[in-house]
Amino acid sequence: MSTQEDKTKQNKDISQLEMQFTQDPNSLVFVELVDAYLEKGRMVEAMVMARRGIKTHPKEGYLALARVYMKQSKFAKGIEALNEVIKVDANNAEAFFMKGNLHLKLNENDAAIEALKKAYELDPSNLEAKALLLEKGVNLTPPNALSEGEEEESTEKVAPRKAPSSQKPGMKKKTSMPPRKAPPPTDRPFEPQKTPKETPAEQETGEATESIDVKPQKKITKLPPPTAEDFASTDDILKKDQAKRTMMLIIILAVISAGIIGFIAYTANKAKKIKNFTNIAIENMKLDTYSGYLEAKKALESAIKLEDSGNFKATLGYVEAILFGEYGGDAAMVKAATEHINDAIQKKDNSATLSAAQMLMKIYGGDANSAIQLGKEEVMKGAQHSRLLWALGIALMKVGNYDEATDFIKKAHLSETGNDPKAKDPRSYKIMGDISYKQGYMNQALGQYELALKDNKEHTGSMLGKALILSMDSAKFDEAMKIVDEILKLKAENKLSSREESLAIFVKGVINYNKGNTKEGEDFLNASLALDKDNPMIHFELAKIYANSGNVEKAISSFDNAIKLDPKNPSFYMKKGEFLISKEKYDEAISAIKRAANLMQERDKSEAYVLMSRALRQKGSLDDALKEASKALGINPEDPFAHMEKGKVYLAKQDEQRAIEEFELAMSGFKAMRNKKAVVELAISLGKMHKKNKNNERAEEMFKTAAETDPKLGAEGFYQLGLLYKENKAPKEAVAEVMQKYLEQDPNGPFAQKAKELMK
Repeated sequence: MSTQEDKTKQNKDISQLEMQFTQDPNSLVFVELVDAYLEKGRMVEAMVMARRGIKTHPKEGYLALARVYMKQSKFAKGIEALNEVIKVDANNAEAFFMKGNLHLKLNENDAAIEALKKAYELDPSNLEAKALLLEKGVNLTPPNALSEGEEEESTEKVAPRKAPSSQKPGMKKKTSMPPRKAPPPTDRPFEPQKTPKETPAEQETGEATESIDVKPQKKITKLPPPTAEDFASTDDILKKDQAKRTMMLIIILAVISAGIIGFIAYTANKAKKIKNFTNIAIENMKLDTYSGYLEAKKALESAIKLEDSGNFKATLGYVEAILFGEYGGDAAMVKAATEHINDAIQKKDNSATLSAAQMLMKIYGGDANSAIQLGKEEVMKGAQHSRLLWALGIALMKVGNYDEATDFIKKAHLSETGNDPKAKDPRSYKIMGDISYKQGYMNQALGQYELALKDNKEHTGSMLGKALILSMDSAKFDEAMKIVDEILKLKAENKLSSREESLAIFVKGVINYNKGNTKEGEDFLNASLALDKDNPMIHFELAKIYANSGNVEKAISSFDNAIKLDPKNPSFYMKKGEFLISKEKYDEAISAIKRAANLMQERDKSEAYVLMSRALRQKGSLDDALKEASKALGINPEDPFAHMEKGKVYLAKQDEQRAIEEFELAMSGFKAMRNKKAVVELAISLGKMHKKNKNNERAEEMFKTAAETDPKLGAEGFYQLGLLYKENKAPKEAVAEVMQKYLEQDPNGPFAQKAKELMK
């Protein structure tokens, strides 16, 4: 089922779908109803409807049931449902892909690889399956790949041409040419003009045969018989005159032939040069790098000097639009792109490349919605060229429609490669990586960037994306810095745009900031901003630095600058809201978080609801806070962050029993996630609550959990354990032992002085 179909279904009213199902319970409308229930968090109804659908439509019913289990994080149950789908339809690519992902959730790598390989075999356009397999180290043999030297048989054959009926007797009949392989459809922008063919006669002489008109001689007056001397003299004259005429004719024919031959040679040489320039342009565009597009621009300009083609102008405009929008081109680049696009329109060019160029100029001019409208109109007309589909995917990503953007980039990849396993397509992989990055799926983004780098090891956009993700992991700082240094070396070779240089310096700033070098990090980020002031990510990172340093005014200003440049990015609003909560600006925080939630897809809104609950709880609106936490759990019933927040609301409402229940559920989830910090925090809170309720055994268990999970983070667990032993009159040695462990882990901590006193 396509993403567009999904979105249409989501827009339908649930009551309308329920009415349709009541009228025709054997129809497939139950699938739409299941998805609608899931969208609203109505899990029980979704489960019931999926099971009812199984009775009449087993395949669709079990697929729907699997989606319900996925929402509930019941991965093993989901796999069981998908196995039922496969029993009914052994070639269901969607079922194998979902099954592979569920096995990964359960850390069942072998089963996951087997399922994902089958999914990729059935649907080679599934880039997520391909990325996951490569991430697992699987050496892919793409489906339907041809062995070396093997050719596909064309389904189209050209019939041999019959000899004309006027063929003369005795002439040999020409042998018919073997069937020619029909070329694949393409939207190539370059088609050099062909020189008109000459007739065979013209090829030999250069022009039609010329006859010489000899004028009739005038009547000669009768003279006396000539002498022998007179006769000899006249004959010589006639011979000389004839020789001159013959020589003149030869010279004329030679001059004409030389002119025609020269023209033919010139035309052939011109066509050869045009073809050479277009090939250079195409190959450099495939690299999808700053230097590649610069070389493509030069080649296209040279081709246009030889042939002022509308299609060449459209392609040049497309290249210049990319140099402007993706590499930080200046006003001169904008002017050049606009002029070449307009020239192509005047020359009646109607290629997909022209539409793509127009779309990119709209996108990078801040009007992505108009670009989407133009792109979809062209697709409706049958346009399937990769350049148009890339532009459409980028536009949809800009407005936050990530699912549909992904669909079009997959189609672009298929159009660009023709499903050829040897074809290279770093652009599709890079855009897919950007889409995943914007959604916060960092591992998935990293996998896509790796695929792009496999196709082009100097693909700077993917190098930067990879470095930025690695800069978020303290264990990968050195690896990220190494990539950044490699990128900056390209500047000396004119292979790095100012925007890419800015991003590389930006990553350096992030790494230094994350290492604790706050001043150096801020300096790098300001240097990055000087090179590319319109990059929202730089403003966003500066906002976080100012927030941590306590500079409220600069932090809010930087958050607002980032939002102004990228108003569709929910992460900016979320971080701004989180910062405002810390400064007790609750109403402003709630406004920012609501904006973030409106930009998110339903499945991602849990995080926004949890943060909203936190703002309302700290504001004192406990009933509203409880509703927001419950909404988060409606999306994901096992979300540990939502359980922890709900527990804090119950604690604020002085309902300790319910708070303990929610904290226990949250801690279980955090243990599965290996989130040590959260486990420690919850364990200490639970220990104190159990101690207050005189449940000393459970309290001791919780304090030990905190200390054992991470002795450094959980140092307070040792201290609280010592207090518990002291109050319950345990041996002094037991108290001294745990207090000593506390002091070893946190010698200058808030309980250090008290711990020393208790050891005496």
